[in-house]
Amino acid sequence: MFVKWKFRDKDIFFYDGDKNESSPNSNFSSAYIVPEALLSGIASLKMAKSHAVPGNYTCEVTELTREGETIVELKYRVGEVHVSVSDRFLCVHVSSNTSVLDRGQMVAM
Repeated sequence: MFVKWKFRDKDIFFYDGDKNESSPNSNFSSAYIVPEALLSGIASLKMAKSHAVPGNYTCEVTELTREGETIVELKYRVGEVHVSVSDRFLCVHVSSNTSVLDRGQMVAM
């Protein structure tokens, strides 16, 4: 399985499941995923809140001959973080200490 996260059309994180290796972009150096969660279909991206820039994030997942893409939008509001997710995914509301994007799920701490 191969997972790629992009922000503003720039690659910010890669995960290669064959090698169990990940590589965050230097501007998103705290970014990581939990490989065990991929078995449940969750390609969550987690990062420090200071690296979580509001805007649209794209998650691309490739597994054997299947591939998919999801776009999530990270928005900040006073006192909490909001994530709007397009398609059939949930909108997540989190305290000011964390933010979450799902399947792309993104968690900022």
